[in-house]
Amino acid sequence: MTEVTPLVQPPVEDIRNAAMIAESWALLNEDRGERIPAETLWDIARLLRHALAQLGEPNEAAIQAARLWFPLLPNEARDCVAAILDAQLRGAAPPQHPHEGP
Repeated sequence: MTEVTPLVQPPVEDIRNAAMIAESWALLNEDRGERIPAETLWDIARLLRHALAQLGEPNEAAIQAARLWFPLLPNEARDCVAAILDAQLRGAAPPQHPHEGP
């Protein structure tokens, strides 16, 4: 089995790679009526899991963008970006500001 190791790259690249693997196998097997090997599906799943795990983690570019738009300290910018990414991924706003009490 070929081992697919996620590279250190933006999550969108892992998603593109997974889509490319799926598409190439679909095209290859379409005419022959063959099933896609389980190891290929595991490779796709691994790339997608890796990308999903990274999507919620702010990178330096996102933190710099937040600092350009808002007067934030580095740690505040990271927390701000993390909250925005979390809200984007979950589809729900945070229940409260992180520095406010319950």
